[in-house]
Amino acid sequence: MPSVRPLAIALLSAASLAGTGCGTVHLKPPPPPPQSMPAAEEALVPPANGGARVLVTTDVPARVLLASGGEVTTAQGETHYVEPGTVLCTSTPCSLGMPYGDYELVLEGIGSRHQTRRSFVPVHVTHATEVVNHTLGQQSVSIGKPLGVTFMLLGAAALGIALGVTEGNMRRADTGMQTFAIAGATSIAFGSTLYFVSPFVHQEGSTTQWTPSPTPSPRGPTVGGGLGVRF
Repeated sequence: MPSVRPLAIALLSAASLAGTGCGTVHLKPPPPPPQSMPAAEEALVPPANGGARVLVTTDVPARVLLASGGEVTTAQGETHYVEPGTVLCTSTPCSLGMPYGDYELVLEGIGSRHQTRRSFVPVHVTHATEVVNHTLGQQSVSIGKPLGVTFMLLGAAALGIALGVTEGNMRRADTGMQTFAIAGATSIAFGSTLYFVSPFVHQEGSTTQWTPSPTPSPRGPTVGGGLGVRF
């Protein structure tokens, strides 16, 4: 019987090359959402420790986390350290009491319907009240990815068993080992193809951050306005 080893090496190499060919589909971000105030009961939560009130609304229910930590200073000159990964809100819309400064928030969709929705949102807290209206982006993996990996692993295991059989056993079970090797090779080929044609999907979210007018700034008088930004 022809050796299984050259066939196995060739197929494993082909599967590896196929896997490196897969890419990410980048979808166009959604348009920035319109300016919108959350429910009155959310907006009335007072700022904490002399800081600012940050009102967050999203297109789907989402939790709000702090992406990065660091020292921030309030209007009274008090310095606080905010830990990264801190959950600031369990479900939007919500009102956050935050010291003045620059932050990056993580918004994650809640529930099985929105588990692929996720965004990183820079927020600049410079006024006593800031409103952040956000449409979440998405980061999803096609079902073909895990299925393809499963088929490739099963195929690699089958080929590994075939390669591990001693030469004496091969002579007693030539047909069986050939069938086993072909099944493994077919599984690898199918799995790598499935993995290749199932790309990752990535879409950035869109944010509109604005300041209700009139809102006095602790750093001097400013004119309230809106700014639509995509992140």
